[in-house]
Amino acid sequence: MPTFSNTIQALKRYRTLSRKLLADINQRRTHWLKKKQRSVKKTAAEKEEAKVKRDAKREAYEQALGRAAKLLKDKAVKLWEQFGGHTLQYYKESILQVGRLKVEARGVSRWNAYLHHQAKLANESCGENETTRRVHELAAALKEQWNGMSPEEKIALTDPLLEELKEIRANTTYGRRNVLIESFNDATQSLLTMERY
Repeated sequence: MPTFSNTIQALKRYRTLSRKLLADINQRRTHWLKKKQRSVKKTAAEKEEAKVKRDAKREAYEQALGRAAKLLKDKAVKLWEQFGGHTLQYYKESILQVGRLKVEARGVSRWNAYLHHQAKLANESCGENETTRRVHELAAALKEQWNGMSPEEKIALTDPLLEELKEIRANTTYGRRNVLIESFNDATQSLLTMERY
């Protein structure tokens, strides 16, 4: 029966062997990844000069960062004083999020107007018991029709539709929302869907 000290020694040997094995495997795998570069060793003066430049750059960056943080805080305080209702941290985060938010909406294209109009026509012709067609279901067939039209036909067909689609998008973006009415409409639509099936 092995003693406790023999077990410890066996574990140490196993650990050493496995470490050597892993080192050997890693060396075999990565030797071809390492590109041998001829480097010119820098003198002590060059190293010192590079260190001074790095330190100066780091110091300038930290100062600029401090000024930006102070400016951000000042702007957040102004918003907080003007609007209130939230914490100062909320306004700071809101300012930081402005760059991530979509500032400009994509323009309305003639294809979008045509697709919207055709989907609306297809769904108006549906009966009560039929399910409405989704735009993605109609897009492939409509694309063939669209490609078959001349540019003049496309312009003549979509000119009145563009304004309608722009108005719909503006209502969606800037219109006031009434949560109670939306909830009622959602529930009504869900009940109608359940009755169909």
